[in-house]
Amino acid sequence: ATGLDTNAVNTNGIFVPIVPLLESPKNEDDDNESTVLSFADVNAFLQEEERSLQEKIDSLQKIFPAEGFLTYHQAIFPTILLHSKETCEQHGNAIDYIEKMLHDQLVSAIGREIGPTDFAEYMVYHNRKLFQPNYQPKQFCNAVRRPEHDPEGVVTIESNGEPIYTNVNLIGKNQMSFAIDAATTVSFNGNQFVHAWVDHCFSSSSQSSLKLKARARQFSSFILMIGNITSATSFNPKHAIIVQNKDEIIIPILFETIPTPKAFKDAIESLSPEQQAFAKAFRNMQLESTLFGICIIQIKPQLEKVLQLPDD
Repeated sequence: ATGLDTNAVNTNGIFVPIVPLLESPKNEDDDNESTVLSFADVNAFLQEEERSLQEKIDSLQKIFPAEGFLTYHQAIFPTILLHSKETCEQHGNAIDYIEKMLHDQLVSAIGREIGPTDFAEYMVYHNRKLFQPNYQPKQFCNAVRRPEHDPEGVVTIESNGEPIYTNVNLIGKNQMSFAIDAATTVSFNGNQFVHAWVDHCFSSSSQSSLKLKARARQFSSFILMIGNITSATSFNPKHAIIVQNKDEIIIPILFETIPTPKAFKDAIESLSPEQQAFAKAFRNMQLESTLFGICIIQIKPQLEKVLQLPDD
């Protein structure tokens, strides 16, 4: 290799055919006209790459011998690899450039850069246009009250200081039960509501922070229980507290996202049949315990029944 110009192994002069180019439409009134380069332009780029690459190979054949310790074959191979690397890097840079251009245009059209909170506000506006009034998402802000009585308190789930919007459905007054201990079960009934909430977040942001708030009016009280629904007739309480006489309780709600069915299927694809069966069984257990439940028991009506007092 003595006397050989090893610095000639480079990509100088080799054309990279990837550039973020768009051409203006000939007819600006035609929205369907493509703005990408024509096949003739793309072929011209590829032909220029082929010509410049062949020119580089010819120059290397003149510098390096056909036989010996360092031949021109050994010089051509790393040159082509360097060119492939530059082509891949240019492709990534071109995609980043186009995405940045579209991002800047969108920000310019809207007037500012939006975040998850802004998008959630837009979805509230969009849902008002999309759904009929009876089916529009409503704020999770429920009064604790008996029929034909004044409210004794209020229970809300909030994010960023505002009640979240949920799709809600009244499913009736089915009797349910929960266990106090291994030998004692309490049955209860009342209006039951099912809520569905859609969280809007970006890949660069964290999940929304939820807080459960319960407030009681003066001289009023109720029991607040939180847990999960294990079946259509069973409630599994995890925590309970008495809210009374102008108390205000704030409880952070910690939750985590489980993989989607497609993501779960892809994750277990390479596992053995036994491992897949266990993973599916464990996921079924997770899905059965993911329904968050809130149960409110008013104290005054229960005391009236225990003491055999007339209502009010």
